Amino acid sequence: MFTFTGVDTGSSTTGDIYSYGAAASTERAFGALRSGTLIPFFGAKFTNNTGATITSLSVAYTGEEWRLGTAARTDQINFELSTNATDLTTGTYTGVATLNFVTPDTATVGAKNGNAAADRTALSTTIPSLSIPNGATFFIRFTDTDATGADDGLSVDDFSLTPNAGAAVPTLNIGDVTQAETNAGTTNFTFTVNLTSAAPAGGVSFNASTADGTANAPGDYTALVNQPGSISAGNTSTTVTVQVNGDATPETNETFFVNITNVTNATAGDVQGLGTINNDDASLTPIHTIQGNGSTSPLAATSVTTSGIVTGTKSNGFFLQEPDATIDADPNTSEGIFVFTSSAPPAAATIGNSVQVSGTVQEFIPSQDPTSPPQTEIITPSVVQLSTGNPLPAPINITAAETTQASETANPLDSLEEYEGMRVTVASLTVTGSTQGNITEVNATVASTGIFLGVATGADRPFREPGIAISDPLPVGAPGTIPRFDENPERIRVDSDAQPGAAIIGRTRLTGTLRRGFAAGAR
Repeated sequence: MFTFTGVDTGSSTTGDIYSYGAAASTERAFGALRSGTLIPFFGAKFTNNTGATITSLSVAYTGEEWRLGTAARTDQINFELSTNATDLTTGTYTGVATLNFVTPDTATVGAKNGNAAADRTALSTTIPSLSIPNGATFFIRFTDTDATGADDGLSVDDFSLTPNAGAAVPTLNIGDVTQAETNAGTTNFTFTVNLTSAAPAGGVSFNASTADGTANAPGDYTALVNQPGSISAGNTSTTVTVQVNGDATPETNETFFVNITNVTNATAGDVQGLGTINNDDASLTPIHTIQGNGSTSPLAATSVTTSGIVTGTKSNGFFLQEPDATIDADPNTSEGIFVFTSSAPPAAATIGNSVQVSGTVQEFIPSQDPTSPPQTEIITPSVVQLSTGNPLPAPINITAAETTQASETANPLDSLEEYEGMRVTVASLTVTGSTQGNITEVNATVASTGIFLGVATGADRPFREPGIAISDPLPVGAPGTIPRFDENPERIRVDSDAQPGAAIIGRTRLTGTLRRGFAAGAR
């Protein structure tokens, strides 16, 4: 313990801790004067928050002499460092001789001017071979040697400490995997093991072992026992693969774990990966069966499970289509359908993925367009990924003749109903309506929405023809000779940036998924 006396110019002979400096000066030095009854020491505690392990410390300060107690001999204060101390008196302190300050002026007892060149010494060194982990604490302190006779007033000014860190120690984490088991053979569940920063020299190594959850090895999957894994220097990730056994037995979803142990050269973060085996053993209803060959689905309001390839996504759902190999022979049944998720589609609904979808069939008619043809959708879906990277079904070529031919159902508005939700292409589109946009009058700017209208090249440009719109009922008592306006089913509405991430386009050969509606003039 010590009592801090306060400021001093070097005139005091009382042992204590002092703030040395010239009278009335704000430029001070922190020091001490030892006596027979008081052994002073002072220092500081530091915390490593560099994010890396400290491997060395660069320390510099100026030692200042403010009092000489006895002439013709030296006194000194000693610098010490501890990496295990809990305070200035507890722990193992190691001295650093090159940072010890020895009395520079041994002539004439009494007060000195520590700011004068003869009474001060600049000291600095780098303390090597340290290993202070991120978050760890360390202490430095100065102790006062007991000199012969009356001691000197020695102090520390302009102190600096600079940590030198090695490469940042990355944190290792493993992700989760949710996937279907398939009906036979094995399916690879690939877990990604990643680092928060690149692996240091020597790389990162670990062991991976599985553990049962509700799934059991070896029946449901092949166990791993201390399987070695590594991430080479400079890289940030690797994978661990678990083989899951397929079956055709309906069952609930099951889980297992992948545990990472014995991590070297990295900090262990989230080291348990969860594998979820989604049940895909259900009776599947093909998309063409859901769609049927009429205006509405024969399975409306029915719960179904189907599968297909994801061909497009929107902000509130995705399009699903039967693979080319499993389409039916009926040209009037669509092979595509929209899956309405309400919010952003799940990660499994990535274009090119094969997925299994369970939900309820709905015929959707927008409230703002009650006369619009119904759009067949699957609502409240659950989505299970079956595979990735599948080729997309070939698009159907839409010609001018197909857009102008009569409806193939009892509903005269059902033009192209047989392609609802499917990938289609228009070899050449003649634009008949300029790109829509929004005007901001205050800023005098215009922004395109990417939406424009056109017809398959070869079809006549659409006009508002005479007669009552075909979607409107005739007035009571109206003669049957009143002409009817077909509402221009040949019009094609292109929403060029509807696909999330897509850029607005302005070209004439188009491929996309087909939705039907008449309020805005097209599909």
